[in-house]
Amino acid sequence: MKDFNGSKYIKDLIDAGICSFKIEGRLKDIGYVKNIVSYYRSLLGNGTSSGKIISLPFIPNPEKSFNRGFTDYFLNGHTNCFNFESPKSRGEYLGEVTEIRDNRFKIKTNKTINPQDGLYFNGEGCLVNKVADNYIYPNKKVDLKIKDNVYRNIDIEFEKLLKKPVKRQIGINIKVKDSIIAITDEDNVSVNYTLKGETPKNPEKMKETFIKQFSKTGNEDFYIENFEINSEIPFMPVSDLNELRRNLVRELMKNLIEKYNSEKLKQPQMKYTKFYLDEVDYKANVHNETAKNFYEKCGVKVLEPSLETKIPKKQIQLMRCKHCIKYALNMCKSPQNLLLKDENNKLYPLKFDCKNCEMSVMSNYC
Repeated sequence: MKDFNGSKYIKDLIDAGICSFKIEGRLKDIGYVKNIVSYYRSLLGNGTSSGKIISLPFIPNPEKSFNRGFTDYFLNGHTNCFNFESPKSRGEYLGEVTEIRDNRFKIKTNKTINPQDGLYFNGEGCLVNKVADNYIYPNKKVDLKIKDNVYRNIDIEFEKLLKKPVKRQIGINIKVKDSIIAITDEDNVSVNYTLKGETPKNPEKMKETFIKQFSKTGNEDFYIENFEINSEIPFMPVSDLNELRRNLVRELMKNLIEKYNSEKLKQPQMKYTKFYLDEVDYKANVHNETAKNFYEKCGVKVLEPSLETKIPKKQIQLMRCKHCIKYALNMCKSPQNLLLKDENNKLYPLKFDCKNCEMSVMSNYC
């Protein structure tokens, strides 16, 4: 299968009422998650969470993470969602081969290629040993022809940038008035403290020192959006200023968490919407009484429990999908029966709904 990419439909999906997007990542490495989440975050904006990304050391690009080519998987009608060439990662397109000499070659590209980059072409790949005079020297003998397409599935420089930390912080405003310092975050959560101390010999110098020390929030969860001082700052040693900043920031985070938890505890009034079916069987995966009660409140009669609870004594549909093998193999009009074989050589009959262009994987129970 090609990798799902619905990025160009994000606005349409939001306009359709989608309010949550799941990003694949359970079986991916940290670099993949970092790149893909950052990419969709850049399309969606900061979202409803507090804070924003202050430092992103790389430009997110899905093509630089593992992919076998992309598919929008039926978001816009029938689509080519299969890749029969190779299960390997294809990566980002670089260009066509323009010259081949011995075991070196050139490609027409506007991208910089570096030693240890991984290249993919014709179902196979290689690493780059070196690049000199625009010639690419692979780490092994490769089978290439003029005009072959070359992709990069390991971008060594991009991988280095992925290892650098991404910094997300919450904006705060600091205001000093009548010797009271108030720190307020973007969610209107605040802390206050009365500044104490003697009148400084150099008020302007003390003010500069105060701003400098309170601006050192780089390693904390906050960044300063605005600083406003409307009264004199009493004399305070630098060490005391740093300690005060840390304590106030710690207290602000505590208040922020308390506000979040209190809002989280507010249970919304549950509204049940009429389901599009009047009856459901094992395919609804109703596994316990809670799930059954939910369906019933949506006006649905549950005919059978989930397969984990009870296996019906009949041939059952294990999966139904728009990805149709006959369509993929250009066998739409063929009457031939097809079977799916798993890694244990177990066979599963396939049934085809040609009217809706859908395929079902059936159990072999008869």
